[in-house]
Amino acid sequence: MLFCMLFRNMNFFHFGPFSSFLIVFVVVVETSNAFESKIISVEIFEGQSINLTCVAAQIVRKCNWYKYNSQLSISGRYQFHNGFGVNTKDCSFTLSNSISTYDNGVFKCGDSLDNIFETINLKVYPFASFIKEPSSVDVNVGSNFTLDCILNNTISKCYWESNSTEISMGSRYQYFVGNGRDTSLCSIVISNARLTDARTWRCAINGNTKDLRVLSREANVTLKPVYFLIEPKDLTVVVGSNATLECLLNVPVQKCFWTKKDTPAQIIGHHKYQNRTGLNTSFCSIALNDVQLIDSGTWRFEVNDDRIADSILSKNVTLCVEHETFSVSLTVVFASSFMAFALGSILTLVAGRLRNIMPKIVSKLLKQNKYVW
Repeated sequence: MLFCMLFRNMNFFHFGPFSSFLIVFVVVVETSNAFESKIISVEIFEGQSINLTCVAAQIVRKCNWYKYNSQLSISGRYQFHNGFGVNTKDCSFTLSNSISTYDNGVFKCGDSLDNIFETINLKVYPFASFIKEPSSVDVNVGSNFTLDCILNNTISKCYWESNSTEISMGSRYQYFVGNGRDTSLCSIVISNARLTDARTWRCAINGNTKDLRVLSREANVTLKPVYFLIEPKDLTVVVGSNATLECLLNVPVQKCFWTKKDTPAQIIGHHKYQNRTGLNTSFCSIALNDVQLIDSGTWRFEVNDDRIADSILSKNVTLCVEHETFSVSLTVVFASSFMAFALGSILTLVAGRLRNIMPKIVSKLLKQNKYVW
């Protein structure tokens, strides 16, 4: 390609009568073996085949492939797509399915090392497998927990199965990192554990072909039962006093409440009955202010939590309310009885002592002749 540039009135050039004009000729040579398409970097598993594509803009006399700048012998495991790569535009070749980690490396395509358009860094991973597999766990209702899964590569797509069904990631199920692609960390985080999570889980690898699908060992998730740390008990109180029916669970639940037999449910929660509970708590005691005879009877404690079941725990207790006068009378009677018993014991002890010493006193007086019998 020939370009002609004309410069005029260039005073620093002096060529006699031709000093006012300068003609410069520039020749641009276009090479004939530039490539139309770039070579794409590839990551694959061992055992697969790979096509390395390279197409020249024009026919080249001889296509060459290099690995680490050493020319490859295109035979055996390496085969050109088009004959022997001679007098062709298509320089692509196939690396057969016996590929292994030995084939890791930098490949170049061109007609010589001086005329390389692009390179490819071929990364071959061992067959897809697990570095760490999930383990069975026991969890509390409402807790967050993680099932671990780590792959030996970053190109496999991972996902989770439960009871042979793929899990759809959503609000309660999230990958620990990203979306299960382009990472070796495929752990799953499960939030707000519930009864439906108590099943068998498996981490799965999809290496882009069905033949490379790999499943981890099974991990069983077990939901721990809800139980009492402090169990409600029968209670006896005096009229007018305050009382508390104690209750404490091992884990927070969605709702815990008290009802009284033959009492409308709407009065529970009235200012007279202060539920020390609320929602999503393990503290389920109820405080009764200014207890009256009407409060006597059977009280029932219940837990409702739809993460497990509608009703998972209950307990009946008896609250006995007594008159204060009756209680005082019992105290007086008991005190009087005790004093009478104590006085009687003292008198009995004194009488016994007198019985033992009286004969000695009489004998001594007789010897002194102070009394005549």
